[in-house]
Amino acid sequence: MPTAGDHEAKYFEPSRQSFRMLLLVVISLSAYLYLPLTSGGRLLVPSFPTVALIPLLFLTVQRSLSLTDKLFLPKIAFVLLISIACSPGYAYMQQKFLSMIQFCLALSVTLMTVRLMGQLRREVLERGLLVLWCLLLLGSILELAGLTKEISDAFRAWAYGGTYTLYVGDARDVSFVGWIRPKVFATEPSAVSKMFIASLNAWLLLRVTRAKAAIAAGASGAMFIIMGSPMFVVSAAMTLAILVWNRRASIRTRVAMVLATLLISVLFVAMFGDTALSSLESRVERIGATGPGGQLEVRSENTRAVTPWIALANTLGRWPIFGVGFGGKELVFEHSTIGASTYKIAMGGNAITQVGMYLGILGGAWFIWLLLRQASHTGVRRLGLMLAMVFLFSMLMGGLDSFRYWGHIALLWGALAVADSDATGGAWPPRSRDSRASSFG
Repeated sequence: MPTAGDHEAKYFEPSRQSFRMLLLVVISLSAYLYLPLTSGGRLLVPSFPTVALIPLLFLTVQRSLSLTDKLFLPKIAFVLLISIACSPGYAYMQQKFLSMIQFCLALSVTLMTVRLMGQLRREVLERGLLVLWCLLLLGSILELAGLTKEISDAFRAWAYGGTYTLYVGDARDVSFVGWIRPKVFATEPSAVSKMFIASLNAWLLLRVTRAKAAIAAGASGAMFIIMGSPMFVVSAAMTLAILVWNRRASIRTRVAMVLATLLISVLFVAMFGDTALSSLESRVERIGATGPGGQLEVRSENTRAVTPWIALANTLGRWPIFGVGFGGKELVFEHSTIGASTYKIAMGGNAITQVGMYLGILGGAWFIWLLLRQASHTGVRRLGLMLAMVFLFSMLMGGLDSFRYWGHIALLWGALAVADSDATGGAWPPRSRDSRASSFG
């Protein structure tokens, strides 16, 4: 096994750093754009650029992959197979196996992305993530100003038309925030918000300072004003969790940074975001809203905060041990109690509840344990922070088996692994299986 010094000399060469940073940016943009490969109007491969980059990504990080890394996916696949074998709905076996294959591919890309981030110098990775969230913020401002809207819309129509459902809520946007929210070449405004939240908090994770906390608060406030989305309440919770779990600072410093960050955010939004605050209040009031027939209204507020938990309770009430089996979307839909028209509405958009629906109590706990154990092996010491960030981000989106979901998680996981690693800022060599450095503190 190479020493840290060997790694420093060989793998941190400027040319290698540039290539690896470029590859990370392309992988992140692939998860963000989620470009499909189609044939005759039929979806063949979601996020095709991500799949196409797997061989290059593997060749780049193969020397960083330990035996534990290579055994991680077989262990996860075993849990998924057990859930499928012990669950109902054998008529959906093909669908479940396809979901399992996609999930394993997405998780393999995630693990390799984490290792790729571990091969980057901390300052290089920090600059790359800074550029990523700044581009999303700048792109949102330019589109809001009308300078790039036509180009963005034309790209979206070309890339996603006929395959994905394009966002058609312009009138709704105007009623909420007073303008059409930017999509920045993605399928919908929420896609911009999710990648912004992931990249901003990953950037803050790498090196927590007062200045960076203040910048993160201001940037989040600016994007909240532009988007008017409740997602940024979750983003603020993630930022505060990062500040609280900053073990390099004293308790007094952490408390001061939390209070200062909250104050900057509140003052920024109060001065410039009256419309955004009104939108947030209106959306909070709509949580749990029902239609004339007494059924829950199909709104983003309900599909993230209400519907997933109802579906989880229904599923665990019938199949508590191993759920409906991984990928059993149709089973959740068939036994839904909310009168949903599709499985997407029945399940809602929350990846954490999907773990419980698909894998049940035993399978879900087993999966989470394996994930945290692998995170520890990649260099993560603050497992409590890892769990908190994944839980909070999962409140923003579903698609547990999608490349898009795991593309965001990879940035947070990789940044935390680099932040918690020793000496060089990279998790090299990988932690041994008996390492006791990890903790929930």
